[in-house]
Amino acid sequence: MGSRLAKSTIFRGVPILELNHIFTKVSEYDTPYSETFLNKNIGCDLKTNSEAYLKWAQHYFGAYYDCGKEDSRADIRYTVSAIIDETWYGLILDKVHKLPSVEIDYQQKAELENGIQIIVYEMYHTITVVDLNRRMFCLITDGKHPEARFEPTRAIREIFTRELEKQGFFLMHAAVVEREGGAYLFFGRQGAGKTTTILSLLEKGCNLIANDKAYIGIQNNRISVIGWPGAVSITLQTMVSFGNLRTILPEMRNRRYPQNQLKAETDLCNFEAIKNNRKEKVDLKVVKESFLNKMIRIEPSEDLSRIEPLNKEVSCSLLKDSFFYPDHAIYPDWFNMRNHGQASSDFSKLLEKITDVLPILRLSRAEGLPIEEGLKVVNDCMMAENFSGAR
Repeated sequence: MGSRLAKSTIFRGVPILELNHIFTKVSEYDTPYSETFLNKNIGCDLKTNSEAYLKWAQHYFGAYYDCGKEDSRADIRYTVSAIIDETWYGLILDKVHKLPSVEIDYQQKAELENGIQIIVYEMYHTITVVDLNRRMFCLITDGKHPEARFEPTRAIREIFTRELEKQGFFLMHAAVVEREGGAYLFFGRQGAGKTTTILSLLEKGCNLIANDKAYIGIQNNRISVIGWPGAVSITLQTMVSFGNLRTILPEMRNRRYPQNQLKAETDLCNFEAIKNNRKEKVDLKVVKESFLNKMIRIEPSEDLSRIEPLNKEVSCSLLKDSFFYPDHAIYPDWFNMRNHGQASSDFSKLLEKITDVLPILRLSRAEGLPIEEGLKVVNDCMMAENFSGAR
């Protein structure tokens, strides 16, 4: 996530008149392509002059967010405008380069002046003008870099993340499936087996909620989980273990060492499990939101697989390592939208609630276990006695 964004530049002292002029021009710009994305009570209106940008956003968010221009749930509403205009992009760039600026990288947050700022990502030929007072984001690009199409979706995803954070929902590094109306969350360190686990469960009829990250919060006195749009990395070793994934592997008949060539030639390690052109192959049904039945910590084991409940102290420690909690350096506050004090308090309440009401189990899974045997162990863990909470 961080390496993709690299460096950006924030310009200081941009005249308010100049910023207002940009927003005025954007409002007058012909943007025939539009869609509203909805998550709980938050709505983001995307307006653009590029059909390709709109289709990319619909493709990226479609499985996770509702779409519709009229919806009573959206009492918090933002507008994200994305304009491809080479001349205008060049004019703004010339003007702001004469102003004082500061370069920031992914581990730094963007300090906005009075809620308004211009941020330039020259690597992706994109200028982002932010006005949090009016809940408006304007993205202007010359359209010369293919990655620029992702910037509107990144802004929308950030808006949802920060607004949900203010409502007590926080991002967690986890994989989540839904079965028979309840959700089961798997967390653990990278390489612990989360992806293999959910792929096994999806093959057996479970539904996908999240493959890498999810929003976790309290709703109706229960722990709720909401899917977060993003890709899951699937290695060659994992792909060849599942018949429905092998069908998308490239022709490898004449390759002596395909495991050394696959990533460079097809980039399947960044295969996105819910891409439209792959969706039928992995036969996914995505559930947007559910209540959690159980959290399961997956850890590799050198000997036999076993299941054990975790006490409250251990659970809190392990959960903290998996949450992108307020002020976490891995997920910085790019648009200065985080409500720091309240968010920290809400996060503490969430941890307390999770460990009070949810069974949290440790699944020590023997390394090298065949897929079917591993699935039986996982299923046993999901169906294990429902402990009333972490002890």
